Amino acid sequence: MPVQNSQLWRWYVENALQRGWPLAMVPFVHPKDPGVQMNMDDGEGPSAEVNETSVEEVNAREDGGVVAPVGIQPGGVADEGETVGAIVDEMEREDSDNERVEEGDSSDDETDINPAEWASEDFSGLVVSEEDSVRWEYKENEVIQGAIYSRAEDMKEAVKHFVVSLHREFWVAKSNRSQYEVRCVKEKDGCPWRVHAYKGKWKDYWILSVVTKHTCFLPGVQKYHRNITCAFVASEMYAHVIDNLTYEPRSIIRHIEETYKYTISYAKAWRAKQKIIEMRFGTYEASYDNLPRLLGVIEERNPRSSYAVKKFPSIEHPGKSVLQRAFLALHACKMAFVNCRPVLCIDGTFLTGKYRGQILTAIGVDGNNQVLPLAFAFVESENTDSWYWFLKLVKTKVVGMRPNVCLIHDRHAGILRAIEELQFGSMERGYPGVWEDVQKKWAKAYDTGGARYGIMTTNLAEVYNWVMRGVRGLPLVGIVEFILHGTCSYFRDRFQAVLPSIPNNSILFGTFMQKKLEELRKKAMKHRALVQGTQQHRFEILCQDKAGRGIYRKRVKQECVLKADDTCHCSYAKPKLLHRPCTHVIAAATECGIPDAVYVSQYFNKQAIYHTWSGEIYGFGIAGEFTETNDEVLNIPDPSKLRGKAGRRKTRRIHNDMDESEAGRVKRCSKCDERGHTYKHCPKDKEKPSAAEAGLSGSAADGARPTGEGTTSTRPRPRRRRATSSYVV
Repeated sequence: MPVQNSQLWRWYVENALQRGWPLAMVPFVHPKDPGVQMNMDDGEGPSAEVNETSVEEVNAREDGGVVAPVGIQPGGVADEGETVGAIVDEMEREDSDNERVEEGDSSDDETDINPAEWASEDFSGLVVSEEDSVRWEYKENEVIQGAIYSRAEDMKEAVKHFVVSLHREFWVAKSNRSQYEVRCVKEKDGCPWRVHAYKGKWKDYWILSVVTKHTCFLPGVQKYHRNITCAFVASEMYAHVIDNLTYEPRSIIRHIEETYKYTISYAKAWRAKQKIIEMRFGTYEASYDNLPRLLGVIEERNPRSSYAVKKFPSIEHPGKSVLQRAFLALHACKMAFVNCRPVLCIDGTFLTGKYRGQILTAIGVDGNNQVLPLAFAFVESENTDSWYWFLKLVKTKVVGMRPNVCLIHDRHAGILRAIEELQFGSMERGYPGVWEDVQKKWAKAYDTGGARYGIMTTNLAEVYNWVMRGVRGLPLVGIVEFILHGTCSYFRDRFQAVLPSIPNNSILFGTFMQKKLEELRKKAMKHRALVQGTQQHRFEILCQDKAGRGIYRKRVKQECVLKADDTCHCSYAKPKLLHRPCTHVIAAATECGIPDAVYVSQYFNKQAIYHTWSGEIYGFGIAGEFTETNDEVLNIPDPSKLRGKAGRRKTRRIHNDMDESEAGRVKRCSKCDERGHTYKHCPKDKEKPSAAEAGLSGSAADGARPTGEGTTSTRPRPRRRRATSSYVV
């Protein structure tokens, strides 16, 4: 592009600053005029001049002299510079310039005479961009003429905040790809307020070109504002909700009232929270499509992890598949389970999002009584088939060939049937005893093999479900991200907690077992050990008398045997059940000088805890967010699982047929003592009471139960405790 005058140069500089062009000029030399040269006095700055020199006439400025034309033309051969006069003169001039510079007459001290327009040009914007400050950064609610915004969304959000802060309302007069204009709602009353923004044809930013002032008056305190929309609330509350996913809609309403002095409805606050969730984690439909790819990336980032998905073709949408189930078990968790107690707690919790479903979890326990998430799965519901699918993957991918793993659950009917099918199926395939039914209903006294390691309930799995209570309403991608980041936090924090105890030889176990042994040793000091064995370390332990002073009670005696293979036996049976010494064993070991630590299971050692949490888990953030809707959707959710009922989602337990403790349990009514129904559906309540059965009001139709003579209190129904069952894998 030829730059022939100052106007063209200024136009070029302006466009270069806006579009990022280089500030450089390349002169064009026509091939038919080889004698055209570019004579630069200094070669720097805007004062460099371009002199055209023809072949017939060469003008050289040196001491005011004029050099005659030279007829020899440069042909581009070696050493021809010694014969071409123009080249010789140019070399002599450069030598003289260099001599002046060496003598102290520097050319940098010369003052260039620039045109007035060039001298007034502001080049302060020509700085290296560090990308930490941009020209469209403005303060909050700052809407002024000339303000620049990088995106239309940022500009519109700034205008909304500005208007709400003024306690005015506006309507959108124009909105397209290049223009945006809003006006006051009282424009018909003569208020000239408007804000106009535009985006130039070749620009990548928006500019506010018109910002006028209001002339209307506030009619009074308004309770609602038409421009505080769901999108406005979502933009305002984004950080609050993402930082605390349990943030309730009522808290959003309270925040808007305190900040802007306006009230929004509960429905708008709820929709705003859902919009925030979709802004961060994507839509619920997109999460079903992205979940298989996400699990594949996690398996690629964490080699030897296990994941599985189950699909079936969609009838309503040919060419697409309905994602029914998904399973994931991280390799670090599987390796950590090797150093944990051989106990698995399984439980399920329900999703509270747009689509119904269940999350099945398998939880392990380390030597410090800390939960270890081993595997989880998304299934359509909690039934026999889904539990069978999940437990089969847990057995093959997590437990593997490790024997005698105890499975603790809450005796749901689906779990019981699934375990039975796994038992029979393994026997048919020639693997008898893989799922050995040890005892269906266990108390601690019946745990003769000590398979439970003192874990009597499914509280560990339910505690983890409680941890996930705030994320059960998220899309599936968000739930996976929460579980992955939470598990990483478990490994990092617990590894740092056990690391200082490794070089300390005085500490042998984790914090839990160390405190427990200290308590047991204090109690053991009050026991008395009597030696009974001749060749065996057999003792009779006289237990502490718990009676008060002056009261005689028969003393309790226990028998302990300390074996040579670092095992022990106590008639109290606790060492076998809990895999740690009881107070009687500690008293006997103290009597014969044996350290009681040898009778503690290896799973409680600090080395086992150290290796449990020493694994590494790698996230998937480097591979993408997996929140965008793909151009080609391959997986969709089950349309039958869509929550069609309007209103707030249930966040507490939804009772269904799985709440029965055992399959085939016979119901009994507490009113009539008959089988087949409960007191809530007792058929006697439907019968019309007679006159003899009239209530306190004396009316036979008031429906009150007869109380007999006087007033008697009805015995309340005792709250049934949920029992647990366990199986050994």
